Amino acid sequence: MVEASKFTWVQTHKEIVQYLKNMKDRQPDLISELEKAGVDNFTDRDVSGETFKLNEMEPFTFFFYIYKYGEHKRLQVLQNLAKNLGLTIPGDTDGVPSANAISVRIFPQKDIRTHDEVNRLWVLFHKTITHSITDVDFQDALNIVSVGKAKLTEAFFMVDPEYYLCIDGQTRPYLKEVLRIDPKFNTYSEYIAILHKVKEKTDMPFPELSFAAWIWNTKQNQTN
Repeated sequence: MVEASKFTWVQTHKEIVQYLKNMKDRQPDLISELEKAGVDNFTDRDVSGETFKLNEMEPFTFFFYIYKYGEHKRLQVLQNLAKNLGLTIPGDTDGVPSANAISVRIFPQKDIRTHDEVNRLWVLFHKTITHSITDVDFQDALNIVSVGKAKLTEAFFMVDPEYYLCIDGQTRPYLKEVLRIDPKFNTYSEYIAILHKVKEKTDMPFPELSFAAWIWNTKQNQTN
């Protein structure tokens, strides 16, 4: 058991998901809420190379924008957002993967956003909530420019961290070396099969496991 954290962010994420469910037609409002919480740099680029303010947003990217900062600021952003929306204010973000600030979005720039990517991700978000994702849905998301398997599982984890586990650079070594589980997968079915194997090996909730993996990796790096 990881005793240092109460994983208070999990409840906040649940409430954010409920807020996001009905915001598809109010995407600029999502950006506005992130800005009020302290998030910056919402730039987009058109086919002429001109930059302008982003005006589209979907739930996975909404979460990623919160976590593009370091440990202190990302908690502050999440707390600000929760306060502004009247949600449970968290005391930690332990176990939540960091988003790459350079490629924070899960959809591409406007100039190559030509296949209804944002709407497709909204559909996937609702399937993530209802645990009704198929292999076809998973592959469709991977067909979006810049979307990889690790980032996709991080997206699932942020939306429902009690059901999904992020399988990324932090958790892969832990799964392989500590739990003796092969972390490789190519389809959604194979990903879910890994989650079942994890549950057979440990009683740790996924947020706690993600945090334990981060601690384990940190110690390994220090030793090396």
